[in-house]
Amino acid sequence: MTVPTANHGRRLNVLGLLKRNNALVPYMVEGKSDTPIMVECFELFSPPLDKRTYVFLDNAPGHRSQEFVAHMAPWVQRGLMVKYLPAYAPEWNLIEIWWRFMKYYWLPFSASTSFQCLYEAIAQILTRVGTEYTIAFQAM
Repeated sequence: MTVPTANHGRRLNVLGLLKRNNALVPYMVEGKSDTPIMVECFELFSPPLDKRTYVFLDNAPGHRSQEFVAHMAPWVQRGLMVKYLPAYAPEWNLIEIWWRFMKYYWLPFSASTSFQCLYEAIAQILTRVGTEYTIAFQAM
């Protein structure tokens, strides 16, 4: 999720790995969210895995880049399996549904007044995911 702010030129990106039970592993990044940032997030996420874990990604260019794909073999050895969602299936992309709730329902309007307000508001939401902020995903 990318959120532009009133301070032109500053950008806050939040990358996240979400389970159906609303367990979220978020990564907040100021600035551009490119392939090296995504690889770093997956590197941070994959070592503590104690069982096989599947991550479903959309077909964003950074998810399909040669650099990203080159890191998949070590992730598989750690139990992290990367799968891709079908094209044009946004209803299957749970994290995008979650980001939509965050941007349009949970994020206070006051967060748009400054970058610091935005950062703090998002950080507060991220600490309350699964308790105060949840979505009841339907079983597929």
